[in-house]
Amino acid sequence: MKQLYSLLFATLIALCILPSCSEDLYHQYEYEPSLEEGLYLSFAPERLEFNSIGGEITAHIETSFHWEISNLPEWLSISKMTGDYSGEITFTAQPNISDSDREATFTIFISNGYKQRFYSFQVIQSSFYLVNGLSENFSSSIPTNWHVFDYSDITGISSSDATWEAGDYFGCNSAKACVTRQYTSIQNPCESWLVTPAIRNPDGVLYLTFDSLAAMSTEDVNAELEVYLMTDSIPQQGYKIQLHPILAEPTSIISSTPKWTHSGNVRLDELMTGVVYIGFRYIPKPGSSEVTDTQWHITNVTVTSDLNEDDVMSGSGTPDDPFNINSVNAVGYMTDVWVEGYICGYVSGTSFDTGAKFYPGDVKSNIILSNSSKNNNIICPMQLPMGEIRDNLNLSDNPGNLGRRIKVRCDIGKYFGRPGLKNVTEWQFM
Repeated sequence: MKQLYSLLFATLIALCILPSCSEDLYHQYEYEPSLEEGLYLSFAPERLEFNSIGGEITAHIETSFHWEISNLPEWLSISKMTGDYSGEITFTAQPNISDSDREATFTIFISNGYKQRFYSFQVIQSSFYLVNGLSENFSSSIPTNWHVFDYSDITGISSSDATWEAGDYFGCNSAKACVTRQYTSIQNPCESWLVTPAIRNPDGVLYLTFDSLAAMSTEDVNAELEVYLMTDSIPQQGYKIQLHPILAEPTSIISSTPKWTHSGNVRLDELMTGVVYIGFRYIPKPGSSEVTDTQWHITNVTVTSDLNEDDVMSGSGTPDDPFNINSVNAVGYMTDVWVEGYICGYVSGTSFDTGAKFYPGDVKSNIILSNSSKNNNIICPMQLPMGEIRDNLNLSDNPGNLGRRIKVRCDIGKYFGRPGLKNVTEWQFM
């Protein structure tokens, strides 16, 4: 009987202390590697960070005991939920198609058979859409929600000659792409894409602007920059059209100092039916020596709807849809096209920068056209051929033409050292 009482007493004692054990048993702890009660857990990386596209991250778990993972969000999957001892786990995130970043907390449980612990870990993912446009100057690095695709990513062929990375030029933060080695006898193929995060047009039209600079270490240009509007962040997928911003003139650092060039305002409504991306494509050419480079820099990349319609590029160069002056500056060279603008002045002397005058004067050989009737921010010179065209359009004999809107049939080419209009054959006031 004494043995029976002893057994009952021991049972009561166990029942009394069980709640306090249970309370500790299911307590969830912030993560830190632990040796308490013989338990040990190490997990790296301590926080999972995905960009908007998603993809995979491989983590390493180190422990000598059984483990289980739970409380995963529905947009995150895992290669295995349970295991024993150390090993690797692959987390896969779906694309984040929401308008905001998302985050969640998952749990790792470990047990040594009589003791168990729960640890919390964070996973975050950047947003897929940029509802309010884009503004980036690459102040410290290329952001994680931008995407870099090199030649090996596109073709599967290994090449390390060109890639986009954060850089600077004379103290100006930028994203930089540079081909570092080309051979005269063997063309080493390479290219690199820098792609923006996904952009959605909430309402109205969006415009792209950025600044570019091209610096060469020799007199030979061995790389070009192209800009595309794309329906997919991966360059070889989806549909894309080439844009025509104003780009910097490649300049040899041997003879002069490269200058930053503003792109003008590039309208993005041609593919704005949903989600789009801007792709900056760096394309090297064969170099003229064994080690040469052409660095392309971009900065102040902005996508916004807050622009004046007068300052955007428009037109296709036809009589019914003439280029505006912003487009003339972007095209640079083209024959037999139609262009429209506002007569705003003339050039006196041989320098456009110092000789542009915005009032009637005594020069008959040229006029200046502006993109806008409201300002002279976007302008180009137009050569007036001898005869009827010069007689009717020059501001010396026709001061009343100042401010009038006109369209002309002409060639686009270099005039006064910049894009201008030449060989005018037809004209019409509008």
